[in-house]
Amino acid sequence: MQPLVASIYIRKADGVRTSIQISFDEISDDLILLFENDTRENWPLKRIKLQIRHTHTLCTLENNKEAVLEIQDNQFAGFLKDKQRKKGYTGFIPWLNQAGIWVYGVIFACFIGFLLLAYFFILPFLAEMAVSFIPLAIDDKVGQLIFESNISMYENDTAQSRRVSDFAKNIHFGTERPLRFYVLRSPEENAFAIPDGSIVIYSSLLRILKSEKELAALMAHEATHVSERHTMKLLSKNAAAYLLVSVAFGDAQGVMSTLANNANSLGSLSFSRKFEEEADLKGLEILRQNRIDQQGMLDLMNTLQEHDSLNFPGFLSTHPITEKRIEYVRKAIADQPGQIQPNESLRTIFQEILKDE
Repeated sequence: MQPLVASIYIRKADGVRTSIQISFDEISDDLILLFENDTRENWPLKRIKLQIRHTHTLCTLENNKEAVLEIQDNQFAGFLKDKQRKKGYTGFIPWLNQAGIWVYGVIFACFIGFLLLAYFFILPFLAEMAVSFIPLAIDDKVGQLIFESNISMYENDTAQSRRVSDFAKNIHFGTERPLRFYVLRSPEENAFAIPDGSIVIYSSLLRILKSEKELAALMAHEATHVSERHTMKLLSKNAAAYLLVSVAFGDAQGVMSTLANNANSLGSLSFSRKFEEEADLKGLEILRQNRIDQQGMLDLMNTLQEHDSLNFPGFLSTHPITEKRIEYVRKAIADQPGQIQPNESLRTIFQEILKDE
C-alpha cells in the first residue's frame, strides 16, 4: 500500500470540505480514503475520473456525484493517472465500452459512410490505377476467357472477318498489340473490344453502316478501348467493389469468380462516360493521323441512333450516345479538322463488305 498523502480534502454534496488521508492498495487497485473517525471508503481505480488542473486535481467516482476529492499533491494524482493508463482503464477502448448508444450509432454511420465513399470513389480509382501494374499477359488470359465465352456461341463469318481485317490493314491504329477483327453472325447491332486485341463486330451492325469512314470510326473507337485497356480497368473496378462488399459483410465466397463472371458478360458491360469520351477523342485522332474524314464518327453516331431498337440490346445499350457526346465530338472536329485523303482501298473493300451482306 502506498504511503499516506496529506493535503487531501473531500467535499460532500452539502458543501462541507473535510481533510482526509488517502493511500493506494496495489493488490485491489483501490484508492483508500481514511476519515478522522477511522472510517474508510474504497474507490476502485477503474471507476475514478481525474481532472488535473494547475494547482490541484479533482477526483470523482463514476456514478457518485455526492463526493469530490481535492488532491493538492499533483505528484500523487500523476501516480493515479499512470496506474490507470497501465491497467488499461483509460483510452479509446474503455471510453467506447462506457459510451452510450448514440455513440455507437455515430460510429456505425461513419463506417457505412466510409464504405460508400470507398465503394464509389476510392476503390474504383485505385483499381483503375492498379491496371497499369498488371502485365499484358493477364490481358491475354482474360481475353481468351472472354473469347471462349462470347464468341464460341456465335458463328464466325470467316469471309467477312477476312474483308474487315483487310480493311483494318489500311489503317494505322498505333496500338501496342496487334489487333484481330471478327465478324459474328448475330441479329444484335453490337461491337466490343477484347483486352487481348480482338475486336468483335456483329453482322447486323456491319450491315447498317453507310460508308467506309463510319467503319473506320467504329474500328478506331474500339481500338482505343484496347490500347487504353478500358475493359481491364472496368473489370478491375467491378471486382474490387465486390471484394470490398464481401470483406465488409463476411461473404468471401465467389470473390475469385467475379472477374470471370464479368468477363462472360462483356457484351453487356457499359463503359464509363470518361472511357467513352477517351475512345471517341482518341478515335478521332486515329482518323486524323490516317487522313480519314473525321465526320465518319458523327455519321456513325447518327446511323446508330437511327437504328436504335427496343427489341434487343445493341451498341447503344453499352455505348449510349448522348447530345453531350455528339457535341464534344463535333467541337473536336472543328478544333482539329485535319487533312482528308481519299483511300480507294478502304472504299473498295467496304463495297465488297456491303455486297456480301
